[in-house]
Amino acid sequence: MPAPHEPDQVMVAASRRAWRIALIAYLVPLSVATHWPRLGFGQGGTIDKFIHFAGFGLLAWMWMHAAPLGRAWLGFAVGFAWVYLDERTQALEVLGRTFSFHDMLAGWIGVAMAGLVFAFRHAAPRGSAERAEMLEREAALYARGASWRDAAVRVLLCVVAIGGGMIGSMRLSGVEVHVASFIYATGFAGLFGLILATALGLRRMRAPRPSPRPHAAPASWAWPLSLALGAMLFLAYWGLVRAMFGSAPAEGTAFADSDHEGFVILEQGVAVMAVLAGILISDRVAWRRAAAPQGGMA
Repeated sequence: MPAPHEPDQVMVAASRRAWRIALIAYLVPLSVATHWPRLGFGQGGTIDKFIHFAGFGLLAWMWMHAAPLGRAWLGFAVGFAWVYLDERTQALEVLGRTFSFHDMLAGWIGVAMAGLVFAFRHAAPRGSAERAEMLEREAALYARGASWRDAAVRVLLCVVAIGGGMIGSMRLSGVEVHVASFIYATGFAGLFGLILATALGLRRMRAPRPSPRPHAAPASWAWPLSLALGAMLFLAYWGLVRAMFGSAPAEGTAFADSDHEGFVILEQGVAVMAVLAGILISDRVAWRRAAAPQGGMA
């Protein structure tokens, strides 16, 4: 049996401290916003589900990286429970707000997608060289203050470019632009920016030890598999929405239910995360196929 590979624990601990600081800095304003009495954005009911999806998905992502008691799965469980507690406490009479199962469900979908992406990005077996390399690469990235600054700049650029393009497209097509439009465009572009910033940051980090990943991955079928898996995840969400609300109204007619419309709008965010999850899943399959000895899988 080869000796297990262990990541640099000092660097991992520094990375988790940074994530915990970021978690607190994010959790406080998030909790204030979700409990502020009678908070509203004006015509923002239709983007409410996207806000819950992205907001609590990011919260779960932070909890998993902060790894309470050194366990990422515990961070996922806390994120899942936090959505319930946050929504339940909104029903306090003094706040002038109400409990919404649909809001809670949108938050849980965000947590589930974040957990799925996290799980497949960390899918290598414990003690393997691949897992140790991946953990050290992440730790080296997030333990550096400059990495957080670079990520913030990249997210901001995406918000300006993609979010600005979305708003510009709305105006050119004659769609009314209001506060909710800016919130949605910023959130969607920010979600894309976070994914891009993470990918670029990890790509730039040098592996602390020679990479065990084979360089001749079967890319010819990896991308089609990614799209197929992403499509399956998206269709599962699409089926859930249709099971809850029935068919969407015909184009040109008004939605009678803002919850229904909110979940339809959320399809765009789910599509982005589904494609990302599909890429990670196929990447793991491709790596294992390429790493397998002749005559069988590892």
